[in-house]
Amino acid sequence: MSNKQNKAYQKHLTLLNREDIEKLLKLDFKFYQIADNIQKHPTTISKEILNNRTKHTPSNFNNKSNYCKYKNTCTLKNICNSNCIAECRRCGKCNSVCSQYELDICLKLLKPPYVCNACSNYAQCRKIKYIYIANNAQKKYEATLASSREGINISQDKLQKLDDLISPLVKQGQSIKLIYSNHKNEINCSVRCLYNYIEMGLLSIKNIDLPRKVRYKVRNKNQNPEKKDYSYRIGRTYEDFINMLKENPNAHIVEMDTVIGTNEAGKVLLTLLFREFNFMIARLFLINLVNQ
Repeated sequence: MSNKQNKAYQKHLTLLNREDIEKLLKLDFKFYQIADNIQKHPTTISKEILNNRTKHTPSNFNNKSNYCKYKNTCTLKNICNSNCIAECRRCGKCNSVCSQYELDICLKLLKPPYVCNACSNYAQCRKIKYIYIANNAQKKYEATLASSREGINISQDKLQKLDDLISPLVKQGQSIKLIYSNHKNEINCSVRCLYNYIEMGLLSIKNIDLPRKVRYKVRNKNQNPEKKDYSYRIGRTYEDFINMLKENPNAHIVEMDTVIGTNEAGKVLLTLLFREFNFMIARLFLINLVNQ
């Protein structure tokens, strides 16, 4: 697999990828075929469809709002204790109050591709459906990505228990790392998270309670180091070299390199590799790098 393919496999799915998945699902492609088309792993395709598919419920026309698998044979009455004499399966409350309710799901949705995009019986089916729509999947992905970057990933109760454990020990003079080392089984986060919680003011203790931290100089996170100028590499990269070989297949290539020792004054090898013959010449030089 090339470097470009490796990079493609490691990137998140884009809207274009999702549009390709939607088109290929309609053509009844298998997961491995879709994965090969968009250069992703089949597991990625499976998770994408299961996480971001859209649920479609059939219309309530002709009293089709009951989605229980027993709706055609059930004879239960008066489940909600309202003195009703009609069969509960014909009532809109049936699914929400019946203890025996089980969703009548299509068995095809329990196995790949987990959606109804290529189903020939889609229009006539009265069961709950799942369909993969690229635009909807992209919106779900973006919403999940945004929510994962907001707030802290801990409940208020767990945060309080963490505070009750950490704060008294810090005030006794113990360091965060020592506390973490002695209470690993009770702390469900990393040392870095503990420092972040203190920095955000979520615990009773503050930075001033950490003797070592107050001695450190605050780092400037907004530093913008000057970017190096790599314009001299234009037309001189390895990819340019490969493209040149494709355009000139009969070119004679000689690679030159130098091997310099660790001493400032010493021996240096100049090597010449004739690729056509797989033959190398090495010339030894004695130089003084200090004077160069």
